Amino acid sequence: MEEKSKLKKKKKLKQSQINYKRNLNFKQLFLNMIKDNVLLNSQDILQICQEFSEIFLIKREIHNIQNQQIEIFDIKLNVDPEIEDKILTSSFIIHQTFRRGLSLISYKDQYELLRKGMMKFFDIKIIDQVKEKTQEKNDLNNQISLFTFHRIYKELENGKSIKIQVQEKANGENAQISYYLPLNMWVICSKNTAILCNCIEDLKMYTDQKYNLVTQIAKQWFKMIDQNPKLIEIKSDLANYTLVGEYCGNPKFQHLVKYDNICLKFFSIVKHNSLETCELQNQSKLIFEKYQLPTVFCRLEIQVNSKENLINELNKLKEIIKIKSIEEEGEGAVLYFLNDSNQCLSLGKLKTIEYKIHRQIRESLKDCIHQKGNPVKTYQALQQSVQKFTSIEQDRRKQYLQFAANLLQEASNFLKAQPDANLKQIQQRLISLIDKSYLDIKDKIQSKGKEQINIFKSFLEQLDQNIQ
Repeated sequence: MEEKSKLKKKKKLKQSQINYKRNLNFKQLFLNMIKDNVLLNSQDILQICQEFSEIFLIKREIHNIQNQQIEIFDIKLNVDPEIEDKILTSSFIIHQTFRRGLSLISYKDQYELLRKGMMKFFDIKIIDQVKEKTQEKNDLNNQISLFTFHRIYKELENGKSIKIQVQEKANGENAQISYYLPLNMWVICSKNTAILCNCIEDLKMYTDQKYNLVTQIAKQWFKMIDQNPKLIEIKSDLANYTLVGEYCGNPKFQHLVKYDNICLKFFSIVKHNSLETCELQNQSKLIFEKYQLPTVFCRLEIQVNSKENLINELNKLKEIIKIKSIEEEGEGAVLYFLNDSNQCLSLGKLKTIEYKIHRQIRESLKDCIHQKGNPVKTYQALQQSVQKFTSIEQDRRKQYLQFAANLLQEASNFLKAQPDANLKQIQQRLISLIDKSYLDIKDKIQSKGKEQINIFKSFLEQLDQNIQ
């Protein structure tokens, strides 16, 4: 088994190296096709995605809408996260084009942008200024740091100030709303799927399981319109713009932060035919207020006027945010870096340590299940990782690790009791359960008594009853 695992890792590494070389070719071809800071049209985007089909995934759906055949193309990068980050930080135009949410439409032999989300933004990497000059250029952390701060440093070097806007980091599913005027229909989207609809009834055409999340987002949007009829007027403001937010609180799509109810929380508006990250923050705020949209809240604003001042303030923020609990701070914060005109030059995020640890525990639990319930190696790796978070007290680290040990053992006990014939199916069901119900699992394991039924058995039995 160990030999197989080593061979698998070698194969994956070799494929990653091939992909990376191919990605370098992609970058060169991409830059040959365009001039920097030039907006790509829809056909250019499709051409690039088709040329590099091993890098991009194009999900093409054909719908019959208003007695016409409509094609929607949902586009995303389809590579390992590290390779994705290398691609996105290799060029401003690449980063600004291939967003978190990118869909095209083919209508009357014309290709157009249907929606456009925010660009991917990264964890803030505060790299020591001396090391920054000596580190290799291809070091990914260095690359991300330079990419995040390049425009900010330039502004500060020109004697201008930067405003850091510290916003709540909503913890849900990416949700986007636009309006397509040629068909007079709402464009409602999850991160990877866009649909056209005008009311709840229209959702009947999207019955396939792949539309499960986006139809839930649509239902919440139409519920908001019912509660606030004025909201329907926003369609005029969303033609060629996308409203970007998070869909939070649905117990079937749990993350790591608890919400009291299902809600959409918005944070930005993106113009389709623009290279800017998003619309000016003050203009977006006016739209949010005009239509009484629920938004993430702004926790703090800080003005900085030098690189040293910037790094000092970021270090202070990092120290404050990282030790907060999920209950206090949620996932963490999103930092908007604005110039004097309120234009967003860049974004970054700072996460709480507790959030990071629970993400690691969740992934470790899935690893344990993949390994057929062998918790020892999984726990040892997790233990090493958690012990590195020296900013929090040792007692707290022990509590997290004890919780993780109980959780891994519970999964192991359940899997060992399963017949081999059913094991693969059980593993798949458990992985799906963890992805959707981690908070419920967390609550159950923390309150479980010694004599109570195995929590994973209990969850799966409950799911079976719901199906019946």
